[in-house]
Amino acid sequence: MTQKKKLTITDVARATGVSVTTVSLVLNGKGEGHIGSATIRKVKDYARKVGYKPNPIARPQLKKTKIFGILLEDIAAPQQSLLAFEIERLLRKQGHHGFVVSMNGDVVAGEELIRILQHKEMDGYVLMPFENMDSSLKKIMANNIRVVLYDCIAEGLKIDHVVADYKPKVVEAIHDYWSDHKDARVGLVVCQSNAYRMREFQEGYMNAMDKYAGDVLMKKIQISLEETEICAQISDFIRHNRLDAVLFSTDRLARIGGETIARERLQISCVIATDVPVLSGDSTVTYVSLKQDMILIAEKIVKGLLS
Repeated sequence: MTQKKKLTITDVARATGVSVTTVSLVLNGKGEGHIGSATIRKVKDYARKVGYKPNPIARPQLKKTKIFGILLEDIAAPQQSLLAFEIERLLRKQGHHGFVVSMNGDVVAGEELIRILQHKEMDGYVLMPFENMDSSLKKIMANNIRVVLYDCIAEGLKIDHVVADYKPKVVEAIHDYWSDHKDARVGLVVCQSNAYRMREFQEGYMNAMDKYAGDVLMKKIQISLEETEICAQISDFIRHNRLDAVLFSTDRLARIGGETIARERLQISCVIATDVPVLSGDSTVTYVSLKQDMILIAEKIVKGLLS
């Protein structure tokens, strides 16, 4: 007679369509207040139906090595690449791993990438901002999965976050440029969003314009536009306002803007951005990066993940 295979917690998770962590929390009485009542009922009903009970001996060994999903805005940006490297290095020191995915500058893709990571049953997430983020965060939090946000804040949700200090760096970069270029016209290109980084850039820019009596020249661009339309709007903004320097609030805008400036030979002497974009072709433009201490930021993120 063939011996019937003993059910495992993975079998229960697969049958009920939830993560192994969720099954463990529910069957060990730790799901209340963290996991939806419908999910708790579904897991308990199935476990009762098939006669599955958690193994008290194996329980402490459950998922000792953890895998954390890391969602970046654009891994081609040197500072973000360094951040991912440092997070992975610190996780490995603790016996864990990171699984990195990149939106490649397209924040609309973030929601789909999160769904892919959820199918792979991550033990936690490091997330940079993307469209419809709140909806995805609520689904993750319903399963009591650890999340640390980088470069953004989830208003109204109790989620750990680590943010870069852009405002003083924007003021400092504009001051340094104006020290050598008196009366230069400096413009700002930001995404049309109320996200943390956009607010920091706008406030830093406005502080600098107020402090040094400069003209306020700002362009807000819809985040979901095609690159050709973004190119056209950046080109028109630079030409119409006769800019000498331009500040970009995201790596994607800096890359598109840099390519537009080089291709159309726009008379820009300086580009200020969160990172120096990787561009093809020659350019006489000076690029200034608002560098952050990515090693320190990575340490804060990993501490939040493992706390």
